[in-house]
Amino acid sequence: MLKERFDITSLLHLSCRDRNVLGLQSELLGMAALGMRHVLPLTGDPARVGDHPGAASVYDVNSVELISIIKQLNSGFTHAGKALKAATNFVIGCTFNPNAKNLDAQVQTARAEGGGRSAVAMTQPVFDVDLVKEMHRRVRHLKIPIFTGVWPLLSAKQAEFFAS
Repeated sequence: MLKERFDITSLLHLSCRDRNVLGLQSELLGMAALGMRHVLPLTGDPARVGDHPGAASVYDVNSVELISIIKQLNSGFTHAGKALKAATNFVIGCTFNPNAKNLDAQVQTARAEGGGRSAVAMTQPVFDVDLVKEMHRRVRHLKIPIFTGVWPLLSAKQAEFFAS
């Protein structure tokens, strides 16, 4: 609807936390049938972190494995290797968290997700200009566009949350 009414391209965030492999694949095929092309595969935070603490997380696959599944759909095959009548044409994104305590691990994950598989990377919000520069230095070899997340702080409470 956003594309038709306002010429806005949507980017669906698809979390491995919420569905098993069959559900994820079904969601992707439904997206393709609707003409949606842009997807950001996420492993996802555990369900207990959100507002449904009793919910169970699924995690049949992680984001790197989901990217592989999407690439397989783009090649015209299901996750099980069965041929589709038509290949999907997804533009695949990946994530990068420059705020992580272990930046090397994030670079390795971005390399696994991005290395020839993803067209673009998106980061968590970054509040430190020096960190943006360091991130750029560490990931420029990936040769994909990286959209750095920004988040205008609206309150002191929000600033305290991000500082913790």
